Amino acid sequence: MSDPPSYTRVNFSVKTVLDTRTDKYAPSASRPQVSKSDIMGPVCRNTQNIRAEFLRELG
Repeated sequence: MSDPPSYTRVNFSVKTVLDTRTDKYAPSASRPQVSKSDIMGPVCRNTQNIRAEFLRELG
């Protein structure tokens, strides 16, 4: 194991960005995309929409 003085010193700074989204959980209006390459099926999409609605009510 190396001793701490032999490590390379790294300088960094933390940048913060203000969140300007109006709805941070999901888009206000859902836009279903019908495509052959869809990853989520209708049941999965419905579950996601229910979760998003629940989070909107909490927020």
